[in-house]
Amino acid sequence: MKLLRPRAAAPKRRGAALLLSILVLFVLIAIVMQISIGTMTDARVGRNDVGQTLINRAISSAQYDIFELLKNDAESSQEEGGEDPAAGAMADATAGAMGAEGGAEEAAAVDSRRDEWAVRQRTEINGIEVLIQIEAENSKYNILNMLNEDEEEAEDALQRVARIIDLYREGTEDDISQREAQEMAEAMKSHMTERHGSGYAEPALLTFNEDRDKLFMPLSLRDFLVLEAFAEHDFRSYRDVNDARVHSLDQFLTVWSSPSLFGDSGASSENGSGQSGAGGGGGSAPSGGSSSGASSTTKSASGAGGTEDFFNQALADSESGGNSGLGEGSSGDSGAASGTGSSGLPGSGEESSSSGPALGYGVNVNLAPPAVLKGLFDVRDVRPRFWDDVIEYRNLEEEQDFSEKQPEPTFDEFGDELIERQIFDSATELSDVRSWEDLDPLMQSAVMSLVEVESEVFTIYITGRRNTSVDDGADSAMTAEERARAEEEPGGALVRCVRVVVWRRSTDDGVEVLFIVPWEELDFTPFEVEDYPDEY
Repeated sequence: MKLLRPRAAAPKRRGAALLLSILVLFVLIAIVMQISIGTMTDARVGRNDVGQTLINRAISSAQYDIFELLKNDAESSQEEGGEDPAAGAMADATAGAMGAEGGAEEAAAVDSRRDEWAVRQRTEINGIEVLIQIEAENSKYNILNMLNEDEEEAEDALQRVARIIDLYREGTEDDISQREAQEMAEAMKSHMTERHGSGYAEPALLTFNEDRDKLFMPLSLRDFLVLEAFAEHDFRSYRDVNDARVHSLDQFLTVWSSPSLFGDSGASSENGSGQSGAGGGGGSAPSGGSSSGASSTTKSASGAGGTEDFFNQALADSESGGNSGLGEGSSGDSGAASGTGSSGLPGSGEESSSSGPALGYGVNVNLAPPAVLKGLFDVRDVRPRFWDDVIEYRNLEEEQDFSEKQPEPTFDEFGDELIERQIFDSATELSDVRSWEDLDPLMQSAVMSLVEVESEVFTIYITGRRNTSVDDGADSAMTAEERARAEEEPGGALVRCVRVVVWRRSTDDGVEVLFIVPWEELDFTPFEVEDYPDEY
């Protein structure tokens, strides 16, 4: 009989190797996952970099297409009128002084929503969806009017700025009260006229005029962001808590609408004594005279100075008693025709004319937003009803003359055909507005002195969008309104919005487009300011 031996007890550490193997496996998995995540992140960053480069190229391509569009628009206006925009401005001023007869026929250049550039455009460039929105700076009120040497005119300008600020966000949760609007306007003027007392740091620009060193000429409206009265949201477009559209202040006010070349008269720039200034003729000065305005252009535009010189040349030689002050060209005739006196600002000096504003200081009645039009005068002087009639007039369908060749139809950004609306071919056509006769003759003259029909400075907003989501065609079934609303919250898309400000200038050699602001990235896409905004 064989005895069975008892089985030996298993070692106590028999599972240690297995557990160690599992731990090593987990460590290896974690390392692999980390490498995979890092690689995927690098790939995503790389794709985004490529996407941003493609967007930038698409924006640049669209930008130069827009330049050609603006040039062609000006050239076609000259061909139709048989003269350049400068002559058109002088003819319009003359018509205003002589009466309504012939005014519409003599005015050569008219900018309105009929123009192709004024319609929001959507296109695709190398797989990048591009949205283009152009605003005429001449449709906005120029705050440099507050620097008029005539104290009464300067005060009137301040009150206009205050009224526009009060109105531009009316009906939204972020509406600005009348008291706040007044404080904001006064802060702007104080900042521009009492530079040393502002307490804010600023660069020393080459074109500062030591004789008038108290004046501060802003490069853009955002310069006022340093003031306590302003906040970042004042210069942004967004939706309020009730989903209503809120616009940016620089869609209603401007400092860019009266440009000139730096040292356009050939004067030295070292002492800031050139003959270019803050208003008036700009590129519309007659051939042979020096154009004038509120800004210098970039080096690519002027060959001298740069964006740091912007607006400060406006101070040059303004107290010399000659023809080279703020906004006045070297030609005395052109200064008188544009309604500028020794200071170049409307209503100042003995040579000023009430026939019309200096180009850039009035507003384009075909394009100005309702808040700008209604802010030009106190409601006790010009009732808002009149401006409502003006806005209604320019939204009425134009009667077709079938005896003439009909223009090619235009389409909006979603491909829908646009109805051709009525426009004002000259300021004298305000008499066609039904409530015009309700204004007394003095008010009629005052209204005409602040409006124009030309534009020479344009802000171009170009938004590039590259869809990065898997569901790339999800918006194909959306309506135009739904698609526009969805694009405000891009989600799975790379989006970049760039602002470019240009001056369309007529010369003996033709029309040229010069940079004022070459490229400025925005972290928002501005809404279009509409006469009758949709409810979505």
